[in-house]
Amino acid sequence: MPVEEILSSFHRVMTAVARVHQGGGGWVPGRLTMPQFRLLMLLVRPWGKLLQPERGGGAPGPAALAPAERTATVTELARRMELSAPTVSGIIDRLVQAGYVERRRSEDDRRMVEVVPTRRGRDLVTELFAAGDERFRRLLSALEPEDAQALLRGLRALERAMREGSGGG
Repeated sequence: MPVEEILSSFHRVMTAVARVHQGGGGWVPGRLTMPQFRLLMLLVRPWGKLLQPERGGGAPGPAALAPAERTATVTELARRMELSAPTVSGIIDRLVQAGYVERRRSEDDRRMVEVVPTRRGRDLVTELFAAGDERFRRLLSALEPEDAQALLRGLRALERAMREGSGGG
């Protein structure tokens, strides 16, 4: 099996997918920096439960595509982003000023402050991914039918291998 060739192609495709989701060139000028977007993505998952098919093993249904949201502390976000807590706190300050996140006292432990996406933050992530998805749909629609079927077969096989390799998750 040509594992190295597959891996190399996979990296090229993932880089191209990132460019498509970014609008083909450059980031979201005047709206978010990449660190701000990364932080917002840790709080808002535009795919929801996309990787978990509906009962019966089919593709995810429309409800599975709704954005999912979570809260996190500055410490958690700093760890996930591999940045210092003061750096992440500054990123959060700018996102709060722009109205994309807010800080809230934890209901479980009033000493803790959690970062929560606002409606505006959720809407922005959803909008950016919807635009990227639309560009990607156009690219996929240009594939020859047999190439599209082969790609789908390969992606399903990869998804299955990933699920089995991670213990079902």
